[in-house]
Amino acid sequence: MDHTYAYDYIVGVMKSNITPGSRPDGYDERAFNDLADREKEELEEQIWEAYSTGTDPALYVFLPYLKNHDGISELRERLEAIRRVEEGAITRSQRMRGRSRAQRTKAELADVLYRATGDRYYFDIMKECCVEESGMKHVASCLRYYPPDEETEALLEEIVMKSEDGGTRFMAASGIVRQSGKIVVPLYSPEDPYGIMSAGTAEDLKLIRSLCTGDEAERRSKLTEFLGHEPSTGLIPDDLPHRAINSTIKRLILAIAVVLGILLVSMNLSSCHYSPPEGYTEEHHTYEEAVEYAQALDADATVSEAAEEAEQESREYRLWPAEIEGVSCSIASISASVYNDGFVGAGEFAKTFYRLDTDYDYFVAKSLLEEYPDGYRLGDSYNDRFNQHDVVVVNVNSDNMTEDQLKRMWKDYKVLSEEYKKHPVHKELWLCINCGDTREYLTKVSDEEFRKVRDAFFSDKQTAE
Repeated sequence: MDHTYAYDYIVGVMKSNITPGSRPDGYDERAFNDLADREKEELEEQIWEAYSTGTDPALYVFLPYLKNHDGISELRERLEAIRRVEEGAITRSQRMRGRSRAQRTKAELADVLYRATGDRYYFDIMKECCVEESGMKHVASCLRYYPPDEETEALLEEIVMKSEDGGTRFMAASGIVRQSGKIVVPLYSPEDPYGIMSAGTAEDLKLIRSLCTGDEAERRSKLTEFLGHEPSTGLIPDDLPHRAINSTIKRLILAIAVVLGILLVSMNLSSCHYSPPEGYTEEHHTYEEAVEYAQALDADATVSEAAEEAEQESREYRLWPAEIEGVSCSIASISASVYNDGFVGAGEFAKTFYRLDTDYDYFVAKSLLEEYPDGYRLGDSYNDRFNQHDVVVVNVNSDNMTEDQLKRMWKDYKVLSEEYKKHPVHKELWLCINCGDTREYLTKVSDEEFRKVRDAFFSDKQTAE
């Protein structure tokens, strides 16, 4: 049975997110409305079970669309549970850590609930998230594509003025420009409607950067000129209400904290300050580094100096058009959150560093598939080209697969794998076979691998040819 692009996209990301060792991806919630009715019925229970059991928490974005489950009540309960934990924190340091860890989840849940219900209570929670720098980042990421609204624009203005992070200010400034109507809609690739979105044209990017760079006084001047009025203030609270505690207990906790702080500060210091790991840099990679990266794959590779800026969720991209082994592709400098593996509290100190990558592998696989007209195509969940996975997946769907057809796919996979290895690629090539309700992967060329897949589809045993 043929499925929509949206179905393959959702199922592909779900499969990837439960794969051991993979980096979980988020979902574009627009995909659910693009499903056929029969597909919505089929996926609803899978989505609910995977979310409820904690197998794939990122599925929360689809909960408001479920018919047989009260997804909105589930999201409300989860959001309020997070807020109760924060309010129950006794010391300021506990509240700070709790807010830091919960900012992304709070902002995302409040965003989904606000758009699903229209209740301004959830917008107020997003304002609360902005008490912390990390919260501003996630709120700006959510609000930048909101339709024009006076309070939304005012909150984005205040984030541009208060945030100390250039990436956060950029997202907030892009939201302000969209609120003004200068940028009408985000731009998506027709081949991948749930993939990387453009931040706008070169002229749009120039305008956005002009509003979010420089010191506070310079930003205020530029925003005032663009808006026709002073940037808004007063929406972001100074701090959150917290539970009052006995002053004696507070003094005791303070004394304990001082003693522990003296003991732990030397161990923790290395967790707060650390250099980028191998392969990462503190700033976007340069053109010269992109050329060196490309020519490590192909000594005759060429890279254009004209870089394009793009973004996807909280990731930033700087893309240089390139040609490697005669294949037109891109070299990308991509932002990534990297955690220090220090002795104490390592999970508290994520930093944004930048790595180099290329979608050369994607286009090599795509060109190889053009020689196979019988339904082979790249896996939809990998069509963002820079997916941080170490594999490129080829999909094939069959309603009534025979053993002879499976053997032909096996032979094709062996040829594809050999052709793929002739290129200076650094990712594996897998074949994903879908038949009815069964999905199996060929991940390497071996008789044992073939038998495993064959046994999943057929009861009798034969040897691979």
